[in-house]
Amino acid sequence: MICFFIASGIWVVNTLNKEHITETGIKIRLNVPLAFKKEAGKADIIATVQLKGRGFDLANFLLFRSEEEIIINSGSKSQGKVSILNAIERLLKPFGNKITVENVNPEYITLPNGMAYSKKVALIPTYSISYRKMFMQSGPAVAYPDSILVSSSSPISPSLTSIKTQPIKQANTDRPVFRSTLPDILNDGNLIPEQTKLWVYVPVEIGTEINLNVPISSQESNRYLKFIPSYVSISCRVPISRFEETSSSMFKVDAQLNRNGSSKAIIRVIEKPFWADHLKWTPAVVDYFHQNP
Repeated sequence: MICFFIASGIWVVNTLNKEHITETGIKIRLNVPLAFKKEAGKADIIATVQLKGRGFDLANFLLFRSEEEIIINSGSKSQGKVSILNAIERLLKPFGNKITVENVNPEYITLPNGMAYSKKVALIPTYSISYRKMFMQSGPAVAYPDSILVSSSSPISPSLTSIKTQPIKQANTDRPVFRSTLPDILNDGNLIPEQTKLWVYVPVEIGTEINLNVPISSQESNRYLKFIPSYVSISCRVPISRFEETSSSMFKVDAQLNRNGSSKAIIRVIEKPFWADHLKWTPAVVDYFHQNP
């Protein structure tokens, strides 16, 4: 029994000594001036905060922090936008660099009458990633949240329907890639986003090669055509989790007919599942002739 408690104690100490990321809610009290609110008063906000640090330091902050609210006094310099991130960082100042803020939601508070116009727009992930040998992207990238509220003191253009994230650039990736921010251009001028830190998830896994025989068809002729050969052999890479479900029916091969009287047609793949890449096919050119049904 003594050995059990000793082992448990060593495990707890080792765990607390390692670096962790934890999520917590922090209550913030915003003092709103009359310039932005019809009546003088206070607005309470619960901010969701992700913190990174050693277990000892995180426990010290989470278990023994003061229960007093963080007070943000907004004034004329706020220009309709108040930073919750700055307030959280002030709260962590006694810890120096031992605890860092990974994410705050919301990162900013938009004062009610300072930003009279608002609009929700879609987020488009952007990324430039190369993968280690045998690895590949296994699905579409996803932004979280997939949309964001932007505010302005003047009307927002109807053409603004989406915002791209900052590009994620990574080389030799062999695991899922995530994390991004919004472009700095949103902080220039009058347009203010609800938050600038967000998640972009790019799924990555081991890829494997698959070979399939796909029948040839043509979109350029209504007549019955005979192709020699009648099938194209396609090889491509697919995520290992998609191997069993990948079938020849998911591909479509089109024969581009020669208009100069030649009986040769150039083969191209016009449909494929989104998870298939590095496509190769043979033959690249086939013979064809018109045949009565």
